[in-house]
Amino acid sequence: MNIYSNRLKNLKKMMADKGYDSFLVLKEENIHYLTGFSGKGSAGILFIGDRINYLLVHFIYFLEAKKSISMDADVLEYRTDKFKNLPALLEESAGNIGIEDDVSYRDFQKIEDYAQNRGKKVTPESGMVESLRAVKGPEELEKINKACDIADKVVHWIAGEDTDFFLSRTEAELALDIERKILEFGGDGTPFDMVIANRQNSSLPHYRPSNRKIRPGPLLIDFGVLYKNYCCDITRTFFVGLQNYGKLKKIYDIVLEAQDKAIQACREDICSKELDSVARKVIEDEGFGRNYGHGLGHGVGLQIHEAPVIGLSSDEVLKSGMVVTIEPGIYLDELGGVRIEDMVLVKKNSCQVLFSAPKDFMIIKG
Repeated sequence: MNIYSNRLKNLKKMMADKGYDSFLVLKEENIHYLTGFSGKGSAGILFIGDRINYLLVHFIYFLEAKKSISMDADVLEYRTDKFKNLPALLEESAGNIGIEDDVSYRDFQKIEDYAQNRGKKVTPESGMVESLRAVKGPEELEKINKACDIADKVVHWIAGEDTDFFLSRTEAELALDIERKILEFGGDGTPFDMVIANRQNSSLPHYRPSNRKIRPGPLLIDFGVLYKNYCCDITRTFFVGLQNYGKLKKIYDIVLEAQDKAIQACREDICSKELDSVARKVIEDEGFGRNYGHGLGHGVGLQIHEAPVIGLSSDEVLKSGMVVTIEPGIYLDELGGVRIEDMVLVKKNSCQVLFSAPKDFMIIKG
């Protein structure tokens, strides 16, 4: 049984537990996970039936889908209306149809009308395929590890440059340099808009690079690598030029301690909010709780943000095989911010850090 057959088997078990005779998958990443077909923007529909499966794709993706699909499914093409073949497919269902709940309201209404006209019921369902994706298999971990290796090489390259290199560039130019290095080291690109945040800009957690020249001070760099459809996510905070970093050094050490303690606590069966509280307590005890306003981390895989969510309000329990980020931070408006982010593989009694890039207080010197 190949990996796609096994994933389909697991999904059909979930369908049976929830009483679904068939299921409609519309999310690109979920279609790729179940079939091996990865057409971006293909607007496909995967119909999982009780007897037969169908993948509907636009004409321009039809041959690609036929060649790349690894799941037992018939590939059908559409040219204008992706719902054209749906009525016939719904006849394959015994009556109770599940559908991913991130479908648009307009599309859901159309599908529901088709179903009701044939005496079928359509029920939106949240997170079924995503829950399967949360635990990574060996073939997924191989790709994620490769993405992490490439990110490590990029961080080592950044740390090896001198002050003049950084001061001669804008934040946006450095982002472009990093993207070039990702490609040079074997990556397929970046899965999100990277954060290159210098000085006070580093206090903005999701800041976008500007055309402002980099100046001496903190430089927060958050980027990812895409490799064969899988992502990684890493953050390091550097310090450009020799100067007195007294308070920034203090918050750096606090963030690093918070991350270290969370990594030590991360294991199978720990609740996400409990893990979040391990890091948060370190930061709060030092008086910076109000300067740490985001969750501790998130899952990473086919998407840069996926299940599980690790935060104060998350009741998700970690399982062995999950890949998550551990990324506490402290952000001070007038001074700048520090965030340190690693990805870890959850194991039974511990976790494995997937990056080797240094995390010591790194001053970029001339």
